[in-house]
Amino acid sequence: ARDAIAKAGGVQALVDIIFKWSSTGDGVLEHAVSALANFAVDEECSTELALAGGVHALVMLVRNCKYEGVQEHVME
Repeated sequence: ARDAIAKAGGVQALVDIIFKWSSTGDGVLEHAVSALANFAVDEECSTELALAGGVHALVMLVRNCKYEGVQEHVME
């Protein structure tokens, strides 16, 4: 299922959500980060994650996000 979601643009959509909601939506961010973590464990999907800017998005959250729950998910 991960491959199908990634091929349909799901990883890029999650990365876009992180950039769009990075300062306003802690619940949305928690779910987006958690979903990206599921992609990161798969070798092919992790490449898609990197190409979609996911690494940059996660680093941005570590540096700037004030929501504790989001920080916990990013650090996992």
